[in-house]
Amino acid sequence: MGLKVDYLSPTIYLTDLILFLVLLFWFFDILKSRFEWPKISLVYLLLALLFIISNIYFSHNPQVNLLKWFKILELGIFTFYLYRNIRFKQILLPLGLSIIFTSIIALIQFFKQASIGPIWWLGERPLSIAQPGIAKTIINGQLLMRPYSTFPHPNAMAGFLVVVLTLIVLSRSQIAMRLKLLIVLLGITALIISFSRSAWLVGLLLLAVVFFRRFYPRINFKQYKYFLITGFMFVSVFGYWLFRLPLAGNESWSERLFLAQVGFKLFLNSPIIGIGLNNFLVELSNFWQSGQIFLLQPIHNIFLLTLVETGLIGLVFLLTFFLFILRRLYLLAIVKKYPDSFSLLVSLILICLLGTTDHYWFTLQQNLLLLTLVIAFSLKDLSKSE
Repeated sequence: MGLKVDYLSPTIYLTDLILFLVLLFWFFDILKSRFEWPKISLVYLLLALLFIISNIYFSHNPQVNLLKWFKILELGIFTFYLYRNIRFKQILLPLGLSIIFTSIIALIQFFKQASIGPIWWLGERPLSIAQPGIAKTIINGQLLMRPYSTFPHPNAMAGFLVVVLTLIVLSRSQIAMRLKLLIVLLGITALIISFSRSAWLVGLLLLAVVFFRRFYPRINFKQYKYFLITGFMFVSVFGYWLFRLPLAGNESWSERLFLAQVGFKLFLNSPIIGIGLNNFLVELSNFWQSGQIFLLQPIHNIFLLTLVETGLIGLVFLLTFFLFILRRLYLLAIVKKYPDSFSLLVSLILICLLGTTDHYWFTLQQNLLLLTLVIAFSLKDLSKSE
């Protein structure tokens, strides 16, 4: 169609190069020392390889499929590296500083209503209110550009901010109080001007969790159950009102519906192994889009996207994996009452909630790296002594 699509472009990020060097030096250290490799069942390994090969071979575009599997391999090795070498407390200050960095850029972009310019090499894109395809909002009848910071979209930035704020606020971080207050204030401000309503909603849920933990620190499972039910009802009612606000047109919802409908049709074509990773956009170009051929985006739901691209096998594995981690975090956070595990539990729940309305946790570099951090430390036993 003659259109440049980020999701299909073979891109090497600066963070990929840094990861490669870190993992390469780690591999050399492993060769010099006694290292206990994880025990993997040969049967499971062969079944996984069979599924991956089938998913690649039967896809319409094996090249972009293979590119995504390499990304999964990279992040899988990075997860193992974090699990073996990095302490949870070591990442909190860098994450807090990333909020300051992201928020300041977002604030300047919002008040300038354009990109800053000289920092394109850090990931900022050319932005202006007149540029077509730029995310906008309507405030008191005035059209405003939503800030991107260094992210591909304001929603991706907002999701990043919510999860990092969760990790910093709910964990036993050793960040100085004044710096922590600055991080939280800047992060909340950037979150507000992102105009990401799904992030606003889970942000309010986070505030409710913070309030609950502050005033009701010693509660049992039954009380947590009532809190979750009440919270779900509040989020449902408030969310319905929030998404009816005239902050933007209805195009985003019609686009999401269209992408979901296409996804179900493609799922029926290959329900077991899927159409292939990264191949949704390849197949999407075959579907007529009345008046908007520029809509080449993944499905705005990570679970539906997984179902379409990897079939029932991939979705069952993803749900099993997430449920395993959530159950493990529940035992550490609620039963053993480890605060760091509690922050990871809430973070993963928020990621799953945000993943039902957008795709960035599985498709965009910064959010993928943050998801990898959350998963890696969720697998560790974050006791009081770690």
